[in-house]
Amino acid sequence: MALTSSAVTSSDAIYSDYRSSPGESVGAPVRKPVVRSAKQSVYSLSILRGPSDRFDLAELTPYERSYSSRLSQVTLRVEALLSWLQSVPVAFPCAADVRDYVLRHEDMVDLVASACQIASTRFGKTSRLYLEVYHDPEIEDEYLTLYIRQKEYDATFLDQIGAVRAEYEENLAGKSGWFLVTTDFRPAR
Repeated sequence: MALTSSAVTSSDAIYSDYRSSPGESVGAPVRKPVVRSAKQSVYSLSILRGPSDRFDLAELTPYERSYSSRLSQVTLRVEALLSWLQSVPVAFPCAADVRDYVLRHEDMVDLVASACQIASTRFGKTSRLYLEVYHDPEIEDEYLTLYIRQKEYDATFLDQIGAVRAEYEENLAGKSGWFLVTTDFRPAR
């Protein structure tokens, strides 16, 4: 589905009005930003209602409004998590992949926050933490990975990573995604 966008800016927010391309089917779901400020991004699922090619949140059914509200809450939780992780500090070489993964596996938010806090506390200032989505090259699988990197690795390093894993692993049961704390033995940058 090809989309075009026109945006009107104000002092604190941007409103984007998305329209479908000519000839596209009516009723196709479209995910569009409603209001975006420096502090938050709120998305909602809107349904194209007719030939006007305009979206209006007031036209949503109660079910669509409920879904939109839930989606907005999830997005805000994920954005709050990513913002907090940057303060820990955790680096995101590809923030869009991390955001997308956590949005698809929203039940992982608290586990990721807890595990990153534990790793940050245990490894402190001697390490750098990198949160990435690992894409398995052999099978269609991906999971969130927190890489711990140091300038020099000592004999107890892997045992310390094992201790961090032990603190969060049992909380992975029943989650929709997977999370791993590990290292790739690259030097911290």
